[in-house]
Amino acid sequence: MRKIYQYILVLAVIVIAAKADAQQTIRYSNYLFNKTILNPAAAGSNEYIEVMGSYRKQWTGVEGAPQTAFLSVDGPLLDRRLGLGLQLISDQIGAQSNVGAVASIAPRVRLARDKFLSVGVGIGYFNSTINGSKLTYDNQQETIIPSVNQSASIFDVKAGVYYKDKYWFGGVSAFNLIEPKIKYSSDKLTQGDVQARHYYAMAGRMIPLSKTFDIIPSVLYKTTEDFDRGQFDFNAKLVYNGMFGFGVGYRNKESLVFLAELQLKSVLKIGYAYDYTTTDISNYTSGSHEIMVAYRIIQNKRILANPRYFFNN
Repeated sequence: MRKIYQYILVLAVIVIAAKADAQQTIRYSNYLFNKTILNPAAAGSNEYIEVMGSYRKQWTGVEGAPQTAFLSVDGPLLDRRLGLGLQLISDQIGAQSNVGAVASIAPRVRLARDKFLSVGVGIGYFNSTINGSKLTYDNQQETIIPSVNQSASIFDVKAGVYYKDKYWFGGVSAFNLIEPKIKYSSDKLTQGDVQARHYYAMAGRMIPLSKTFDIIPSVLYKTTEDFDRGQFDFNAKLVYNGMFGFGVGYRNKESLVFLAELQLKSVLKIGYAYDYTTTDISNYTSGSHEIMVAYRIIQNKRILANPRYFFNN
């Protein structure tokens, strides 16, 4: 009986995935490195404070391709009954750039020893800027697109549920809950862009193979509120002695993923991911690159003595 909720969680992920197949607002190939990126309920789910930075360059060689950078910190309070997190985000796609921050709070319930269920909410503020000077169009007399920067600010609300125990982890989350509208206004441009709701579902498990090797298969599904288009990622990572991790992944109809991670003295973790594009855009790009660095502030000596813990975090 105690495993029923684990399988229900995985089943929920699969059901959402059955209706999925397209690009979404947030993309990270090494999504296990920092789960708070995709789910505010994962904030403070570990027994330490973590500071993490990441950068993703998508479709290298393609002008205006997406670039995303994160700086985040999260940790537990009140004997792991509450998680708090803060993210600073910079995202640029072509002539549009978005800069903002998200603060997350995640109350947690202990279901049993080392088994936790959390419900999280994230409140975000973003400034979106469009630079008309970077845009080209067929009609050079067109006046709709401005030649100067135009900015707009929005609030965003996201929420999620996250489960974690010694081996299993997973959850579901929703972004853009209030469907904020980005609206630029000037003498030349009046434009509104409604941010549709997006849903994420993730699940995985650490499977010990021997005293020194573990394998961590995981799946991530992303879809919009219509549930008619979406996308899934399958990843599998082999970990040696809690220090080195190597993995491969597949994003349907788009790319193959190669992962590498290095754990240094339990407090520093470095990750890299490379996407080999399998679509027609591969004729114009050498692929996508992603790097992540995390630093942990740890007080629990039991964790420090068990480096394998950090790959199921």
